[in-house]
Formats: sequence, C-alpha cells, structure tokens
Amino acid sequence: TLNELSKLGYKIVPESAIEIISELNQKLGVEEQILWRSSHVVEFQVMVAQRKAKEILKAQESLIFLDRDILDCLAFCELRGVKPTPELLHIVDQNKPSLLFLLDTLSNFQQKIGTGRTCDKETSIMVNKLIRKVYEARKIPVIRVKEGPVSESVKFILENLK
Repeated sequence: TLNELSKLGYKIVPESAIEIISELNQKLGVEEQILWRSSHVVEFQVMVAQRKAKEILKAQESLIFLDRDILDCLAFCELRGVKPTPELLHIVDQNKPSLLFLLDTLSNFQQKIGTGRTCDKETSIMVNKLIRKVYEARKIPVIRVKEGPVSESVKFILENLK
C-alpha cells in the first residue's frame, strides 16, 4: 500500500524498526540481536522513536505516510510489559500524528524469522489492537483499512483524507 502511495507522489517514511534490526543483525548477528532486543525493550523503542522523529523532520512535508509511527513504540512497550521511559514519552509527546490508517494484519502473514523479526500472526493482531488503544487514548482518529487488494486500500485511504 505504501509503495503505491509513493508511486502516486506521496512522501513515505519507512519503518525504522526494520532498519535498526537490520543494522543490529549486521553488528550482532540475528540470534544476538533478538536476545538484545528482548532484554532491552525500552532502549530499542527509544532508538526507533528517535530515528522516526528524525525522518519525519527530514521529510518536511505537510502530508506524510509512515510505516509505523512513533506512538507505535508505546504499543510495543505494552505488548512486552515494560514501562516507557521519560525519554520515550518525551519523543512521543513531541510528535503527534493527526490521523491513523490502521491496516489489518494480512491473512497470509509471514513471520520472517530469518530477518530477526519476532512477531507471529497472533502477535501482529495483538499489536494492531494495542496500537488502536494507544491512539484512541490520545484522541487521534483511527481508520481501519480492511485487508483487500492494494488498489482498493489506496483508494480508500485517499478518499478518507478528504
């Protein structure tokens, strides 16, 4: 969906966590990266939030589509049962999106263990629920984008921007 929006000329900010996981994989190896992230949940989320905040500032656009937003870090902290640090909360408070399009977890979800990602399909569904909860608690409108053809998702998103 984001690739199609990019082709239409919209600014896209990629998922920071995947970039950082890739960097950690190169530095530590996949297994060590997974162990580090599981024992440094908040530190990892701070890294993600800091990177995302820099990318948003660099974009300098009035309309940006993000593959995961900074607020998502709070959902991942809740998922892992850890309390966000004041540093993370400060980054979150400085970056408030105006709207969230929350895409359903795909029915053909692939775990991608070899990349260092640790979410399975059930966890992905739980993360979506937690993300909705985080945004709604901050009074940010959440629009669900149901699974379907990419062209229909893009059309739905663009219609709901108006």
